Amino acid sequence: ILDNWKYHKSKVASYWLVKLDSTKQRKVLDIVRTNVRSALQRIWREPDVESLHLYRLFNRIFNRLLWSHGQGLWNCFSNTGSSWETIFSKSSEVVSPQELQCCRRLVQLCRDCLLVVYKFVSESRGSLMGLSPEWDDTRYWNAVSRSCLTALSRWKVS
Repeated sequence: ILDNWKYHKSKVASYWLVKLDSTKQRKVLDIVRTNVRSALQRIWREPDVESLHLYRLFNRIFNRLLWSHGQGLWNCFSNTGSSWETIFSKSSEVVSPQELQCCRRLVQLCRDCLLVVYKFVSESRGSLMGLSPEWDDTRYWNAVSRSCLTALSRWKVS
């Protein structure tokens, strides 16, 4: 998709910003949220990840990416900057360089997840009917999630 971005850009934008309602957008990002939460629990051996500073930062980012009906995530596809980073510059909260790097990787995961879901839906349906009844079908959503997780599992953390 990124190799032919000029062709796909308007289709991905229409899919994310128009065809998916806020609940479906949240489901896409929840794929990343759930897996990041699980990874943090394993890494820090902490069952209550909500107490971790990094996880609280991640939650702020997820909210920012869903801001203005998904415009926050869509802005991450442009080369004009990272609007999600402004949540830290406007706050007195201290964010270490390592935490900021983790946040950047999280945003990249969310971008990748959207592209994987877009690709899965376009290939499996032959069209991008974001309002299709399959979004309410657990089996369909599980297939979308599995497809996305398979692609995300190849993602390397440096």
